[in-house]
Amino acid sequence: MPRGIAFVLGGVVGVGLYTALAPATRVVYVDRPVSSIQAATVATAAATPTAAATAAANELPPAPDTMAAAPSGGEPRAGSTRASQLSAERILLDEARAALAQGDPARAIDRLERHRRTFPQPLLAEERDAMWVQALVKAGRYDEARGRASTFRKRSPDSLFSSVVDSAIDSIP
Repeated sequence: MPRGIAFVLGGVVGVGLYTALAPATRVVYVDRPVSSIQAATVATAAATPTAAATAAANELPPAPDTMAAAPSGGEPRAGSTRASQLSAERILLDEARAALAQGDPARAIDRLERHRRTFPQPLLAEERDAMWVQALVKAGRYDEARGRASTFRKRSPDSLFSSVVDSAIDSIP
């Protein structure tokens, strides 16, 4: 009987220690509005990675206005437009990131260029510029990558993405 009690007591102590010392894992879900064009684009690209899917992926909605009209005809709501712009920017940057992960730096650069043209006052400029350096390095365009990295460091010396840029430049043979 003492062995059984020791076994149970050891299990309880072990669970308590594990609970206290194990790193907390938190999953955060972010709900983003998706337009019907974007939903069709994702569905098409997932189902058939063909030239038609690539063409469909190029059809993104235009950049949102700088202010959204209030439903009652009152003052415009800047917050909702900011969220819409952030969502639209995130979609393009996610596409660029996916292209990099799939080993397609040309497509990543295309999405980053589209982001630059679509959003003259971007909310995610630092992330875009850091990813651009990565894409240029993966494309073998080392001089351009070094130039963009230098501009990035001057424009955003305290950026959270500085380590990404430094790592990409350090990987140049």
